[in-house]
Amino acid sequence: MLSFYRSKHILMLLLSIIFCCCNSNGQKEQGENLKEVNPLKRELTRNQQEQAKRLEKIFHDLNMQGQFNGNVLIERNDTIIFCKSFGYSDYDKKIQLNDSSTFQLASVSKTITAAAVLMLVDWEIINLNDPVKKYISEFPYSNVTIQHLLTHRSGLPNYIHLCAPSVKNHTGNFNNDEIICFLDSTKPKEYTKPDKKFDYSNTNYFLLASIVERSTGVTFDNFVKAKIFTPLGMKHTFFYTDTTLYHQHNKTKGYTMDWKPVLSDAFDGVLGDKGVYSTTGDMLRFAKAYFSGKLFSKNLLVEATSPHSKEEKEGNYGYGWRMKYFDKGNPDKLIYHNGWWHGYRNAFQHRLNDNTHLIILSNRLNKSVYATQIYFDALDNSVDSTELSQEIKNELKGE
Repeated sequence: MLSFYRSKHILMLLLSIIFCCCNSNGQKEQGENLKEVNPLKRELTRNQQEQAKRLEKIFHDLNMQGQFNGNVLIERNDTIIFCKSFGYSDYDKKIQLNDSSTFQLASVSKTITAAAVLMLVDWEIINLNDPVKKYISEFPYSNVTIQHLLTHRSGLPNYIHLCAPSVKNHTGNFNNDEIICFLDSTKPKEYTKPDKKFDYSNTNYFLLASIVERSTGVTFDNFVKAKIFTPLGMKHTFFYTDTTLYHQHNKTKGYTMDWKPVLSDAFDGVLGDKGVYSTTGDMLRFAKAYFSGKLFSKNLLVEATSPHSKEEKEGNYGYGWRMKYFDKGNPDKLIYHNGWWHGYRNAFQHRLNDNTHLIILSNRLNKSVYATQIYFDALDNSVDSTELSQEIKNELKGE
């Protein structure tokens, strides 16, 4: 009976995705229909105007000092307090960034991958305790589960390190199936046994993308487009592998601190751990749908944003999210994921106590992207702009 139930849901899923590929208005079939999320732009109060001025000065000063290049969006309780672009999309051609500029999300992509997996869990197509081998028969490790992958407790080595020697001799991009084949043929030793400890590894999230494909019969990028991007109105979001959109959208170039372009390599074709390009506005749409429980059940949302590694005391990891101040009842709990890849640095953060979304996307390797406590301080009126600017200078000294 359970097999029939799952088969029925997979058939419905396939039909809805086929329909969505033909019709950009495709909607989620299982559970509550997703609707396009349109962030509200309300007139700012005097206090919010002061907050925006402080943030403007901070990011303007950082940009003038060569310490920040990118887009910033900060929203609190459905009001966008600050949204602005600083610097270049293409430094060589002197093309300026704008609010439609798309950035490689790097590891922030993991939040989207985890959401896709949890949607399938919610629809009972897969189960958190299922072994990976149930969906990827050639996977050489029998005791690793989907939950181990989500929480980075699989003990698996990082495929990027394992395959690095092969990059120079590889023509074109790797894809997920090729990396799975590599794991199957070489059977690299695990770092630890499953569930022994937290050990962040990109391998976990490319495997999750492959599980989405194997369990639904739909490519990962098409599934995410049909079930997340299109319903939520994320019109400027796409995958690296979508060559048409990759060249048509307002895509930025990634740079080092010396403004040297960082080129793609063979690993860019592997999806799940990275590979999504998006804008600050589209990521706000995703965040609002995610944290309001529109993607999957509230119970799963609680699990996803709860710590799963008891041995980690300072920071922890849920399902696709890092977290700070996660002890029970702490009002300052912060759910977030940062990202770094090929000249891009990003911060995607949600503070629970006041429903604040902070999104910073940068196409230059600026450490200032990660100095988010300083930007929260500016938002919280705790210090003035001059003190904040000096605090940032001290933090970034030596960059």
